[in-house]
Amino acid sequence: ENIGFKDGAIFIPTGASIVLNLVGGNKIDRGLTGKAAVANGSVIIAQGKLLLKGDGIITGGNNTGNGGGLLAESGSSVIIQGGTFSGNSASNGGGISVGSGATLVMQGTEIKVINNHADGHGGGVYFAKSGTLNGKIIINQNTVGADGKAGNLYATDGITVGNLSGSQIGISATDSCVFTHGLKASELADVLAVFSSDTES
Repeated sequence: ENIGFKDGAIFIPTGASIVLNLVGGNKIDRGLTGKAAVANGSVIIAQGKLLLKGDGIITGGNNTGNGGGLLAESGSSVIIQGGTFSGNSASNGGGISVGSGATLVMQGTEIKVINNHADGHGGGVYFAKSGTLNGKIIINQNTVGADGKAGNLYATDGITVGNLSGSQIGISATDSCVFTHGLKASELADVLAVFSSDTES
């Protein structure tokens, strides 16, 4: 299977394994900023395997469903090593939405999810189940709801974290979510230096 398009979105089908290397600040713009949301209005829809690299920008997604910048559907496997998700909108996961049967690993030296919006949860990132964060990751300045309140990262299950030195991540979640899985209690100061509560911002 090869990369294709689905109603204007870059589409990675089941069975495909794709590397997108956005170098030199190159941009993938879906062109839906300021327009009405559309079905399959994501910039990228992944059902297969995707590795995203480089310092480029994913923008202009406006989806009636989940995942404005990136929609990782059930069964997909996505690794993000770099890039910026900005200026995207969706029902949940304005920047990135990860389905309950999908896996997402964010591991890189400069990953940004900023200035995205969701009508429901996770203006920046929405995990229907769980995910992995490792490296320098900025997830802030994202909003949710009609009143545009802070809503950055939302998860309904645990998030596995590694070394997040220099990261800035706003969080909101259900009561059962564990954000510090993989960290020792002695590293609490490091946790507090990275994570902040959206409800207190």
